[in-house]
Amino acid sequence: MLLSDPTVWEAQVRKARTIVDRDIDEAPKGDFVDSLIAAVRATSGDSAAVVQTLHAVKAAGRQVLKGVLAGDDEAEAQGRLDEALAEEDVRQALAFVRAQTVAAAYRESSNIEDLLDSCPEGATHVMLMPMSRDDIRRVERSVGPRPRLGALHHSHAGDRARRAGRQGKDSVEAFTEYLAELTEEQQQAVESFEDWVAKVDRAVFAASVQSVEGFDLEPVGGKYPVDEFEAQCGDASEVVTEVSRHARQVISLGKSASLSSRCTHGTRGLDNAATLSATGGPVPSALATTDGQPSPV
Repeated sequence: MLLSDPTVWEAQVRKARTIVDRDIDEAPKGDFVDSLIAAVRATSGDSAAVVQTLHAVKAAGRQVLKGVLAGDDEAEAQGRLDEALAEEDVRQALAFVRAQTVAAAYRESSNIEDLLDSCPEGATHVMLMPMSRDDIRRVERSVGPRPRLGALHHSHAGDRARRAGRQGKDSVEAFTEYLAELTEEQQQAVESFEDWVAKVDRAVFAASVQSVEGFDLEPVGGKYPVDEFEAQCGDASEVVTEVSRHARQVISLGKSASLSSRCTHGTRGLDNAATLSATGGPVPSALATTDGQPSPV
């Protein structure tokens, strides 16, 4: 499954929030404010709605609280609402961090068992053929020689970004700062390398993908029509990049029957709004077998 699919990512955040709520030990106090907060959480749906509702209660609820409480009790109740807002924000932040952690693990493994929710409802699918190292080398040679100087500096920039991330700093900023320190010639070499990587990803996508749910496209001459796919899918660049990564990685997973059986799916077309991405096209998810046959998951 692709994390570029909003359905998949949002499912991980929801599951992470459930785990966070379970792990945080709340002792119910049973007073008026506790009852109010419990009612808000029970009726407001997702966490964003809870926060919005609690803010509305805080803004408009002063008159309500004045009618129920007075003096120190009113001030204490207002303080409790402030605490609830802060706690809700902290919980959602913890859930987001947990979801980001599993997403990073999944990007490196392509194993759906690394996800918190391995079968989100509404996620669409791609059928692909896994690519061996020899296959990848053939694709790379067909694109042209690797721009080695650009690859070197891109790698160094990535090292700096990872180091910044371990130190709690902005990794994107660190990556950009490294590139900004390069000469114009070196920066052009990095751009050439990034263009080469994009071409390789498109070539891997074309060579591996057999079908994408919701898109009436089929391989022609053994190649999936990536140009047509990009014209039809607004998030195509993200999908191509992620699918090409899966095509490289899933071959190391072995047989995927036990994994694919966990998430059955049918044929869903573009009329199913639940499967559409924010840009109007379904975003696929990917896993495959290693026996030379494509496998949907």
